[in-house]
Amino acid sequence: MTPLRRAALDAQESHAKHASKFGSSGIHRVAEDKIVHWEKENSLSDLANNGKPLPRDFHQDAARALHLGDDHLHAKLLADNGLLPESVLQRQELDARWAALAKEIQRANEDGSPMEAFRERIEELDGRATALNEAILSDTLRFKAKTSPVRHSRRFLFEERVKEAIDERFS
Repeated sequence: MTPLRRAALDAQESHAKHASKFGSSGIHRVAEDKIVHWEKENSLSDLANNGKPLPRDFHQDAARALHLGDDHLHAKLLADNGLLPESVLQRQELDARWAALAKEIQRANEDGSPMEAFRERIEELDGRATALNEAILSDTLRFKAKTSPVRHSRRFLFEERVKEAIDERFS
């Protein structure tokens, strides 16, 4: 058994003891799935710190005081290794696409170009916003959270968003 797998099983056993008292953790399940997936595709022998203990997490006590328990450690492990929940990835992509499109709308407005050319792309962003909001709900349920750290997206309505992009340029 690999050290990473042993650590995952130890964490799972520890979590099982607390789960009956505090409930099950969706973050734990995601972390476990990511570990299993990584083990299938990679080798542990080439890791620099293979076999060494993990450094103490100085935020763990604060997380427990805030009743986050082991979820803090699981979320930190996922984030430190670039494994973010789907809603976070979708939010980042949507924000980047809107920023780029808003700049194009601003340039087109300065050139006097028709805004109608952007209708289809704004409608596509509206579909992505709907998918993001569904992913946020899914992640919130999966992690058994009361709220999501990812903010929901407003609709991408053509006239409203064109006005927003133009007004943003002059504010």
